Amino acid sequence: MSQVWELDIEHSERIILLAMADHANDDGQNCYPSNAYLAWKTGYSERSVRRIHRALELTGIITRVAHQEGGRGFATEYRLN
Repeated sequence: MSQVWELDIEHSERIILLAMADHANDDGQNCYPSNAYLAWKTGYSERSVRRIHRALELTGIITRVAHQEGGRGFATEYRLN
């Protein structure tokens, strides 16, 4: 989580990334919180969480590593780069 503070990114991206880092291992692996949970934790809507996820992916800060499409019982797993 401490590395997130050093990034020069938008406030909304930082908040979502901090919430994701809270769920990841220390090396940035095994991160798979749901959009609903991130929305609850950050106060953003689920739609905003999805939009911010896309922005973080486009910049290469996060990468989908498993279950890219998600779905019931198949949470998308992310790696925080």
